[in-house]
Amino acid sequence: MEGSLYGRRKRNINQFRRRGLTLALRRPKVCTLVAVCSVLLALLPTPAHAKTELHVWLIFPQDIIDWVQKRLVPEFQQRHPDVEVVITPHTWTSIIEAYPVASAAGVPPDITTVGGNYIASVMDGRLQPLERFIEQGGEVEAIHPAAWNPFLGVRYHVPLNLDIRIGAYHKEVFWEAGLDANTPPQSWEEIEEAAKRTTRTSGDNLVRRGWQSATGVIGAAQEFGHFLFQNEGEIISEDLRTFLYNDEKGIETLEFMKRMYEIYQPPGMRFAGGSFATQNVAMQLGSYDLYRSILLGSNPDLLDQLGAFFPRRSPETRPVALNFVNGLGIHPQSKHPELAWEFINLFVTEEAAMVFLNAGILHPRADIADWVMEAHPGIMPWYLAIEYARPWPLEPASAWNPPEDSLGERVMQAITGQIPPQAALQEAIRVQQARLVERWALWEGRTSQ
Repeated sequence: MEGSLYGRRKRNINQFRRRGLTLALRRPKVCTLVAVCSVLLALLPTPAHAKTELHVWLIFPQDIIDWVQKRLVPEFQQRHPDVEVVITPHTWTSIIEAYPVASAAGVPPDITTVGGNYIASVMDGRLQPLERFIEQGGEVEAIHPAAWNPFLGVRYHVPLNLDIRIGAYHKEVFWEAGLDANTPPQSWEEIEEAAKRTTRTSGDNLVRRGWQSATGVIGAAQEFGHFLFQNEGEIISEDLRTFLYNDEKGIETLEFMKRMYEIYQPPGMRFAGGSFATQNVAMQLGSYDLYRSILLGSNPDLLDQLGAFFPRRSPETRPVALNFVNGLGIHPQSKHPELAWEFINLFVTEEAAMVFLNAGILHPRADIADWVMEAHPGIMPWYLAIEYARPWPLEPASAWNPPEDSLGERVMQAITGQIPPQAALQEAIRVQQARLVERWALWEGRTSQ
């Protein structure tokens, strides 16, 4: 699989299946008080001739919110003159805080933004199944099948924002190390060898890391899961009742991560500093935030030599692109679910996909590759990686919360040599499985009442 050369737009799709990076934008911050006040305003009495209100809670960048209000809302209200679409921007914090107020008041949103691990929203009665709507067809048929993340076989939200992780590397550094930069790693062994050869030291100083793992308990857990999926292992069973990562595949995965740590952080060496954006890291897994960090950095010319690849355990195994999926769902108490579904479909049109991609959000519509290649060649590796997308599993018990006693913490302890990999996984699964049993008992106790 070849790496990528950036800045050249006239290429065919097959070439771009291994090439490109993209731009990501931060979500806007919105005052929680405003969000809660919007719920309270919905309680005010309305005249008999008032329009039907469709309430939509969105967590998107401001330019997406502006497009929704200026383009989608007028279009929808022209189709339905008796409907008023009420858009409420949110952050992840404010939407969590506003939900209890809205539910207690009996005015939950008709449509809400849904995060990747939405299982709690389902079990707490905040999302309804979408299968009956999806069966009707429409724009959602254009969503790539791998972008969906169902809960026990049932889809509860329409994917709109994909956070896909693939491999990225500096071709210049590969060439300097005597590696063929047009043939990026196709196995763990090749990743390990490339990391060794691209690591550079000067005395006791580590000038360049050949590899950089994700940091913190969240990053450690996610990277372990990403490599575990490449190794054809699983985090949790299909019925979400049993954690499975404490097996031979899990141990082999953690041992590989430990070897990689020993390569990029040799004992007694002090890292001189820097990051992937400054070429002080040669290779790592990441989203297209890597591209953004270089684009907005001090040396954007580095974009021309970036490479990308789809990580895999070996040439014989399927690549895996770890994916976190945000989208839109419908509340079970919505009085207008059909209208809600029609409005959600407007977010899946070709125009919508282009607007999202222009804003730096990876949209899962599968039939716009030619446009993406022409308009945003940097996003192509991530866009084409949707084919290999593997969503982070829906977990009743989190892999990184509470952080001091989590899978992520045990992974960090193992790769830094504090405890053996097998002991780390045994302890992690002991604690996490107990929480899993408690969580299911709590939910099933609620539903039986």
